Order: sequence, then C-alpha cells, then structure tokens
Amino acid sequence: MKQLLKKIPYKHRIAMVILLFALLPGLFAETIYLQNVQQEWKEDALSEYQSDADSCALLMSQNITNLLSKMEYVRNNYSIRYSISQLHTLPLVQALDVISQMNQLVGSITADSPALEIRWYPHSTQTAYGRYCQPLSALAKEFPFGSDNAMYYKIIALDEGQTIWHIRDVVIKTNNIPDKQETRLFMYTQIKSFDGADCVLEFSIPTSQILEKHLSTAAPNSIFAVCLDNNTELVDMILESSVPEQETQFLIHQYRNNSRLPDYTILSVPIPNVPNSDVVYMIPATYTRSLIRPQLVKFIIISVLLLILIISTCYLTAHLLTKRMVQAVKQINTDLNRSLSGSAESNFIDDDISEISQIVRKMIHNAQEYSAKIENYKAENLRMELELLQMRFNPHLLYNTLSVIRYKIRDPEARDSIDSLSRYYRIVLNNGHLFIRLKDEIEMVQEFLAVEKFDYQLNSIDFQFEIDERVTNHTIIKHLLQPIVENAVKHGLRPAGPDHQGVLLIQAFPEEDTICIRIIDNGVGMPPESIEKLLTTPSASVCGHGYGIYNVQQRVQVYYGPQYGLQIESTVNQGTTVTLRIPATLSDQPLRKQEPLDAASSSATIL
Repeated sequence: MKQLLKKIPYKHRIAMVILLFALLPGLFAETIYLQNVQQEWKEDALSEYQSDADSCALLMSQNITNLLSKMEYVRNNYSIRYSISQLHTLPLVQALDVISQMNQLVGSITADSPALEIRWYPHSTQTAYGRYCQPLSALAKEFPFGSDNAMYYKIIALDEGQTIWHIRDVVIKTNNIPDKQETRLFMYTQIKSFDGADCVLEFSIPTSQILEKHLSTAAPNSIFAVCLDNNTELVDMILESSVPEQETQFLIHQYRNNSRLPDYTILSVPIPNVPNSDVVYMIPATYTRSLIRPQLVKFIIISVLLLILIISTCYLTAHLLTKRMVQAVKQINTDLNRSLSGSAESNFIDDDISEISQIVRKMIHNAQEYSAKIENYKAENLRMELELLQMRFNPHLLYNTLSVIRYKIRDPEARDSIDSLSRYYRIVLNNGHLFIRLKDEIEMVQEFLAVEKFDYQLNSIDFQFEIDERVTNHTIIKHLLQPIVENAVKHGLRPAGPDHQGVLLIQAFPEEDTICIRIIDNGVGMPPESIEKLLTTPSASVCGHGYGIYNVQQRVQVYYGPQYGLQIESTVNQGTTVTLRIPATLSDQPLRKQEPLDAASSSATIL
C-alpha cells in the first residue's frame, strides 16, 4: 500500500487528502439531511392518506361519543330501570305500558340513526316483551356455545357503568328479501338496582354506518382499520383491506403487539375521547418508496453533480498549491547548487522562498563548518593514536622498569605511587580499545589521583567516590573523566592553598536511559564567562597537548550526539560541579577499536 501511494504523483496525493477532508463532513451532513428529508418526502406523499386517517379518527370520536352518550341516557332513565326491575311481577296491562315506553324511547334515540338497534335483556324473566326486551337466553343464542361463550360471560360479569365492545356478524331477515349477513358493532353495559343486576343493555350499529365515507382514494394493498381498546376487550374494525381476511387479522394482531410492521408504513391517529383506541392506515412500504422515488432520483443527481464539483475544486486547489511548491523546490535546488559552487546570489523574487533559500544556505554553511570540525577532530584523534602506539611499542619494558625501581625504593609512599602509575598506564593502553567499562575508567581516575597526591603532596584533599553498582559494567569512551578530574584538581582545589580542606566527590548513577556522572569540588570556583570559555575554547591539560574540557565535550557529542555532553555549574569561592551525561550501554556488547571518523558519514544530509 505504501509503495502504491509513492507511485501516485504528489499533486494527486494532495488532491486526495483535500478531497477526503472535504467529503467526510459532507457525507455525514448529507446522510443526516437525507434521513430528515426522506421523512418529509414520506409525509408529503402520504398527506392525502394522513388526512383520511385524521378525518376518520375525528368522525369515529364523534360517533362513538354519541353512542356512549345515548347509552348513558338510556341506562340512567329511572322510569325504564324501575319498570324492568319489576317487569316479572307486572300484570299484562302494565307490561304493555312498559313496552310502549321502550318503543317511544328507542324511536326518539334512533331518529337520527335508523340502523341503530337497542335491546334490554332482563335477568329476572324468561319472557320476551316486544321487540326491544328479550330474555338473557336470547342473548346467549347470539354467541357460539351459548352461555359458555367467553364474551357472554364477560358481558354478564360487567359492573355498573362498565362498557364492553364487540364486533360480530349477524343475519338480517327481511320479508321477500333473501337473508343477508351484516357486521355490527355491539356495545354492552349492565343496568343494576340496589337489589342486584336487573338487565343487560345492548346497542348495535352496522360498522358500515359508523363511517359512511372514510377514504378519498385507497392505497393499493393497504389496510384501513379502527382499533378500539377499552381495557376489557380489543376490537378491530376493518374498514378497508386489499389483502385476505386472515392475513389482515394477522397483520393487525402483529401491529398491536409491536406497534410497527417491517414491510408497511403505519399511519396511526388516536381517536379523541376514546382511550387506547386509534385509526390505523397500513400502507405497503414498496408503495411508499414508489411515491418518493422521483425526489430520491433528483437528490442523487444533485449529489453526483456536487461530488463532481468538489473533486474538480480539490484537484484545482492541489494543482495551485503544488505548482508554487514545485517552483519553490526548483529554486531551492538552484540556490543549493549555487551555494555549493560558491555563489550566494538568488534571483527568486518571492520573499517566502527567498527566506527558505537563505535558511538552506545557512544550513550548508553550518554543515561545512561541522565537516571542518570533524576533520580537525580526525587529525587530533590520529595524533592521540600515534601517541598511544608509541607508548605501546614496548609496554613490558615500562612495566618491568617500574617494578625494578619499586623494588629498590624503600619509601612506602614512593612504592605505592609507582604501583599506581603502573596500573594507570595498563588501563590507559587498554589493548588499543576506545571503549572501556566505567569501573575501569573510575579505577584509572583513582590511580591518577594517587599519583597526583604523591607528586603535589595533596594531603589536605579528600577524594571520595559514590559509584552505583548498576552502572559499573556500562561502557564509556576512554579518557573522558580524567581531564575533568585533572581540571578540578589543578584549577579548583590546588589554588585554594594547603590550608583548605578540599573535597573532590565523584558520583555515578543511572538516570532514565542515561548514565549521569558528577565531579564536585569545593575549590575556588569560576565566573560564568569562564564556564562558557571552558566549553567552547581548547585548553591545555597537564600533558600540554590541548586535551582538556573542550576536547571532552567535542568527543562526547561526536560519538553520542549533541543531546549528550557536559554541564558546568560553579560559584566563585564555593566550588564547581561538572555533570556528564552519556547513553547507557552495557559492556557485554563488543568493544570496538578506535577508528578514524568518516566525515562524509557524519555530515548532515540535506534533502
């Protein structure tokens, strides 16, 4: 994948990045907008059907409220209630008067609804009194299994004021006309006296009469129904259906359980003043999608055109950006070639690019200076190698001579000094290796200080070592610590005089992924300008060859990098602290011999 991206032209990669950042928020906003606008499209496309559902719900509310009001009026008619409760004890003449009162009451109530039928079913009689008063046995015959029917049992168990809904098919018998079947909506309530249940009051009306005209235009393969729920019985009144009856009942049942159908758009409108009841319009989702398909096609066309515009804009922007960058790179290359050839002039008039060109030329100048420093260091390094080689011509002669001198000298202090000098040179030579273990470097410093103490009678100076065992086996460039220690003794402690109780403390400990070495003295100290000069100007050591603090700083930064090196803190008449930080490298890695540096490999590469 990475190789494939490299083959794509830079201008095209820039265009792809710009396009990515332009499209991501655009696609997110477009997705949100499409979801919202699709809902609006559905509402607009189904507004006609929504209007039908709203008007149907309002009309249903009016009709059912009217029926409930009429039923409440009949149920609270004290005269009829009292007559029915006494009906089984009345003589024939009084019974006929009651029948007449029922006829008059029914006539007045059904004057505006001829299809409405009202019946009383008294509990205390098995005799029929006219058309509107029938015994309970007649009501039982209206249901399958008679009095064992669950709906019949619910009706008988109603309390005063409760109403139950029911829809069933009844056979209508008329003279000279064949019997026909009619679906009616039944409403039942109980009329009770203080002594117990008196009768069941029944209202019934054809479902076709409740809503005379409920649809302006029926949606294909749709279901239009009224779902009534009075917490006692669920009643589904199918007003319009283009699917088989069994499937219609199944879909309505599924809607009642889940309040939605996967393949249908549901328009549900609650019926006012009728709790838990609503008008439901189930329209196939395929038909809904067909209604909004033209708007969706327009949206896709506009989106494609907008996408083409965005791609074109991104490509043009990338072209304009990369065009100027290509010119800038060409000019920088030109200035770079001129700088390398010795010419420092630039003919480019763009201020920004001219500034970049100046920075590039400065980088070249710095690289050239750094290369010169490397060459100087190589010469110095070669000189030191020659000195070491000269010292290695016959090291055994030196060791044997020192041993003979030690044997013939009786002074214990002189004998110890000769031992220290012998051990010191053994470590210094180190078989030609550039790196040694830190504990060997510390031992070399200890032997050096022993010789110094003997040569200059430094009995007033206390040499202390605090070396953490965790860093003793780490490697270090040979001869890093001795110049610092030599500088501390020569320029810090010895000038303080023999009466000064001098202390030289050498610490070594780990610090994250580095080794921290501190050389602390309580000598005469130095001012800040001397510290700056010490780190930036070569100074002579005891050997007189210019191998001092400056050379230590240069060696550390050449071998380890500019992030490592020396840090000096000093206060006049109080002392000096020199801190050396180098990377932590274990001594189990092979120690390489000292080799001349390759200036080409050390110089900076400019792209």
